[in-house]
Amino acid sequence: MPGRRRLTAPPSARQAITPDRMLGRMNATMRFVLSGALPIGSVLAGFVGENVSLRAALWCGTIGMAVAWVPIFFSPLRTMRVLPSGVGPPRVGTRC
Repeated sequence: MPGRRRLTAPPSARQAITPDRMLGRMNATMRFVLSGALPIGSVLAGFVGENVSLRAALWCGTIGMAVAWVPIFFSPLRTMRVLPSGVGPPRVGTRC
């Protein structure tokens, strides 16, 4: 399942390079940022759909989804094969 591997790679890399004492904060920040974008996008889509047209709102969403890969393409995570030196694999059984 190549799609499932892609979904787990970025969180795994973030957790592997984050110090143990900061894991909870890092995970909470990522959840806040990613979940916080949903209502903002919903409000913007409603505004564009109401004031411009539904077609324009759909095109804005389509274009946004089409260019969402650009930051990932230029990210160093895309070509990273091993973790940076000095950082070990995450320890099993540790608490955040």
